[in-house]
Amino acid sequence: MVGTASDFSKKNILLLHAYTYETAAYLIMDPILVQGFLDAGLDGNLLHFEFLDLSKHPDPTHRLEFTKYLDRKYAQQPFDLIITLHRTALNFLVEEGRNLFPGVPVINVIADPEFLENADFRTAQVGLMQRLKRPFVLLPFSISTNSTVQNVLALQPDTRTLIVISGSGLLDQALEQTVRRGLAFWPGRLQIEYWSGRPLEEVLARVAVLAPRTAVLFTNFAAGPQGKTYRPPDVIRRISLAAKAPVFGLFDTLLGNKGIVGGTMPSFGREAERTVRLALEILSGKLPAEPVTMIPAPRLPLYDWEQLQRWGLDEKRLPANSIFINRPRTLWSEYKGFVLGGLTVLLAQTMLVIGLLVQRRRKKIAEASLREKTEELDQFFNVTLDLLCIANADGFFLRLNPVAEKILGYTRAELQARPFFHWIHPDELDSTREVISTLLAQQRVLSFENRYRCKDGTYRWLEWTAAAVGNLVFAAARDVTERKVVEQSLQENTRVLRQNQNELRELTGRLISAQEEERRHLARELHDDLTQRLAVLAIDAGKMEQQLPENPKAVKEKLSALKNQLVAMAGDINNLARQLHPSILDDLGLVRAIESECTAFLKRDGVAISFRHENIPDIIEKDVSLALYRIVQEGLRNISRHACAEQVSVSLKRFAQSLLLSIQDNGIGFNWTAARGTPGLGLSSLGERVRLINGEFTVESRPGEGTLITVKVPLKPQGTDHE
Repeated sequence: MVGTASDFSKKNILLLHAYTYETAAYLIMDPILVQGFLDAGLDGNLLHFEFLDLSKHPDPTHRLEFTKYLDRKYAQQPFDLIITLHRTALNFLVEEGRNLFPGVPVINVIADPEFLENADFRTAQVGLMQRLKRPFVLLPFSISTNSTVQNVLALQPDTRTLIVISGSGLLDQALEQTVRRGLAFWPGRLQIEYWSGRPLEEVLARVAVLAPRTAVLFTNFAAGPQGKTYRPPDVIRRISLAAKAPVFGLFDTLLGNKGIVGGTMPSFGREAERTVRLALEILSGKLPAEPVTMIPAPRLPLYDWEQLQRWGLDEKRLPANSIFINRPRTLWSEYKGFVLGGLTVLLAQTMLVIGLLVQRRRKKIAEASLREKTEELDQFFNVTLDLLCIANADGFFLRLNPVAEKILGYTRAELQARPFFHWIHPDELDSTREVISTLLAQQRVLSFENRYRCKDGTYRWLEWTAAAVGNLVFAAARDVTERKVVEQSLQENTRVLRQNQNELRELTGRLISAQEEERRHLARELHDDLTQRLAVLAIDAGKMEQQLPENPKAVKEKLSALKNQLVAMAGDINNLARQLHPSILDDLGLVRAIESECTAFLKRDGVAISFRHENIPDIIEKDVSLALYRIVQEGLRNISRHACAEQVSVSLKRFAQSLLLSIQDNGIGFNWTAARGTPGLGLSSLGERVRLINGEFTVESRPGEGTLITVKVPLKPQGTDHE
């Protein structure tokens, strides 16, 4: 509610205009603003008008002097609201006048369209206004160049050239840039010429000799190239009279009195009316919830009927919601309301008499039909297999069918003697009350389940569908007890299965850990004992070979062969120990261990392989390092056995708190969708290892397209225990 007139009798409003009082928009808006405020009960003496005249005085000195002027003039004048007209008036108040009238709400009419079109501009300006700690309501006044051009082509489909006319002033150039952005997608359809900053006499001479299939779009012409100022409505009248093609525009201040044909545009008059409504809401205490509120101005297709006739343009080609000015009035347009009203009354009286006659006959037929339908309804109510009931808002059954007795064991009289909440299981009482509230709010309820106590003390599950009409609830229920028993059994089986799966995974993890521990022990034994013993034997054989220089050549050859076999055997045992447990993983870390495995793969299989690593931490949990190493080891083994690849790549990277390992080959691939259902031991082992370290494991492969294995593993945050 806005409030009564007495609420506003002492409210002070400052109307801050960017330009001079004779600006066309102000000549339309100011009278509407004043009349609107006077009608609401404001004192006309408390409406204060100021005109910054920034088009003639754009220099910073003028702005600063005007700030001092306003500060002196209104030092003792508290304002309840400030209305700024045009973008530059708002900029003045936010920048030079930011310390004027602190905390007073501001409405900016004819606000900058960039608030709607440019997100960066909007963010910067809104941030600046929020720091001033006063509420702002912005009414962006955006033009619709695209819609106007579409209407031009609808009215004159053979248009090939569009002339855009602009003046030299700051506002003229700003509007031209907006129009250029709006026409950015039209050059392929139209030849667009921009007449910008030309003398008015030159423009008048050129529009007088325009070629056929041409249209003119007038933006604004407030100043010429030599600094001479103009009123745009005066300029458009001269251009319109001289032009040999229809002239369209973007503002309703250019309509009428031999102005533009029209266009899709916001209305200054309607914006003034909307400003009054918003201002009265703010003055009555209804401040905006946000520091900066934007409410864009609506745009309407506005056209001058006389100009349409002048150029032979068919108004029926325009949008259905188009508004026409200067349309001549006819007898029918003046009095069609009275004629239609009289005919409507006469027709209504005739229909009333006929209706009364028909109603009498229909009443008799309806009474007979009602008796028949009631009998059919009673029969249906009694023979249906579902429980049917009617209940009231107090919780009593008013009517039940015989199925209720069959399901619950009580007689219908017993069920209707108490509120139905008496029969409901205690666990479902609250939810049932919520459902009843929903129904009484005239909302339907589908598939609601609760338990009712039977006469033998057991409970039966009922599934309800219900709707309310006024304070009566109409419902149908089906006995779903057997289904609920099956569902509960399935849930229990699922729980047991999940528990078994968890236990199996835990057992698998222990087995893998035990296997790795046994491998570590065996590798240590092989490396520390058997390998060293073989090395000693090889050394001894070498010494024997050197100590028997006089022996026959055959003996030396046998000793040399024995030594070489011992050295090779020691190397094989060392490789076996590394396969069982890579000591390099403990000594030098995961990266060096994977590099070693890739080098061994290259020597063993002769397949080109690359290993890339990036941002790998120095310390990684032992179980994570071992699991990733085994995944690389198993992945390369599978490639060697099955892939027939020519190139392999291994990558290990760190992203935030995760490690990402990928193994890719360009081999023959396989059908992963089919193999996923029955994975081999290798893939199962990889999957279990990944799950044990809480990772994610994916395989991508198709026949002929190679294979990609990806593993993502979380890392412990820096500073936590890695043991």
